[in-house]
Amino acid sequence: MIPENRSPLEVLRNYQDEVKAKGGKILFECKEAECGGNPRQSSEGGGGDMSLALSLNPDERITDPNFSNGKCAQASSIPGQRYTAAELPDSGAHVSVLTYTVRDNLYCKAFNNRTVAVVDIIESKAREQKMMVAVQASDMAKAISSTGRVSLYGTYFVSPADRGPPCTIFRKSGFT
Repeated sequence: MIPENRSPLEVLRNYQDEVKAKGGKILFECKEAECGGNPRQSSEGGGGDMSLALSLNPDERITDPNFSNGKCAQASSIPGQRYTAAELPDSGAHVSVLTYTVRDNLYCKAFNNRTVAVVDIIESKAREQKMMVAVQASDMAKAISSTGRVSLYGTYFVSPADRGPPCTIFRKSGFT
């Protein structure tokens, strides 16, 4: 929840300025209907009435109880939505900022006309590459010679153009 009397555009621009000050760049920006879906639909709802807020933070991810501040901030009507996606190349992070005004005339009246910013920061790291293990033909031959078999799990077949020199697979007598 942003302090009173701040518009979604002002809040979004402040985040964008911060990204640029850190050497980042703005990748995408939209407002209201330009963002796709129903621009007033919050994270609650669904069916044929989808929205950017619902896509970014669906209702099942909101763990705050009904009528709580967190639920009110994300599940009320949200006119004035603004969105930006940015990249911080130095840290390998991507930033997603969704801002909007809360409108509710029932349980969340205290938040009426207040601006909310939903900020997600995704920090990437290199994935572990332990799934690909190259099996040498000589190792397979040793296994076949000693046990009469070889076990290959998670076998990945490549196209003929990607293959190295051909190898000979043989069957030891008595192999079943």
